[in-house]
Amino acid sequence: MRRTILTTCVIGLTALMLTCGCRRPADDPNSSGRSNDPEPQNAISFLQTNKLLGKPVLIEFGMVGCELSDKGFKTMIALHKDGLVAGLEYARVETSDDAEAVDAYYKSNPAGFLVAKDPKGELADVFGATIYPVFLLIDKFGNTRYMGGFPEDDLGDWSEMLAAEESNPGSNTPRLGVKELNGPELLAATKLPALDGAEQALSEYMGPGGMMLVFADANCPYSGHAIRDLPSVSLTLKKAALIRTVVVNITDSEDKVKEYYAKQKLSVPVVYDVGSNVRINWDVQSVPTIILCDAQGRIAYNGPAVWADVGRAGEMALGLRPGSLKFQARGTKFG
Repeated sequence: MRRTILTTCVIGLTALMLTCGCRRPADDPNSSGRSNDPEPQNAISFLQTNKLLGKPVLIEFGMVGCELSDKGFKTMIALHKDGLVAGLEYARVETSDDAEAVDAYYKSNPAGFLVAKDPKGELADVFGATIYPVFLLIDKFGNTRYMGGFPEDDLGDWSEMLAAEESNPGSNTPRLGVKELNGPELLAATKLPALDGAEQALSEYMGPGGMMLVFADANCPYSGHAIRDLPSVSLTLKKAALIRTVVVNITDSEDKVKEYYAKQKLSVPVVYDVGSNVRINWDVQSVPTIILCDAQGRIAYNGPAVWADVGRAGEMALGLRPGSLKFQARGTKFG
């Protein structure tokens, strides 16, 4: 598979997906009776049932009525029809709950591959999809190896690599396409307004022991889960290691941000970006994303709001005694 051929088919799609997105409705993650942390075998079961296990598969989580989702879906149709990526399977997970609109859309746009309807969000929960549209590249063993915008420059090479794997690398394998972040540089360059309107660089919030950034938005229920944990989590970080916590809200309007955080009982700074620069520059593919920096701004942890994992990474990076950063809250692995 040659990158030039693939790029011709999807030109402009990634740029569009990085500038905006369709989000899941803000609701209680447990309101429908679903577990906040579904068992990973649910993903395996979905792949196995649909005869997708044992092959690399590209899944788009999208929504009828969303322009970006439509562009991604039609790109996948073209790739599948022309067989441009050898050995790659495709699937679309439709998240809209408007049954009439969904039926009409897929009648007019036959895929030629699996379209799974997910109006209640069960599959989105299983795979950790919180912002639509989002693409997941799944390996032969059911592990999510990439999550983000359409991987136009790398899809062919990655698919070939995944197809050649003979043994299961495990679910903790580092994801493909993760951007190498320069913490000190980004902290100094990222200047954002706080809720009171004052604007300053993130580096100016640095605590004596470091800083924890919580990338969130005001719509995602999993962001809400992490934010509700912050009073106890931030206090532990401050007492144990003089680490300061800052919430960085992305992609919401100023009015939405102020309305949302006025209802939260937080004692930590909240800054926000109404555009897409922060999301792009910090390579935030889903929310909540936690980035823990040491006092020099070097990144010690970049991942979901699983507080035990954040604590272990912080202890190692800061040279703290094991158990120093022990949290009562569990957090969420989504994001």
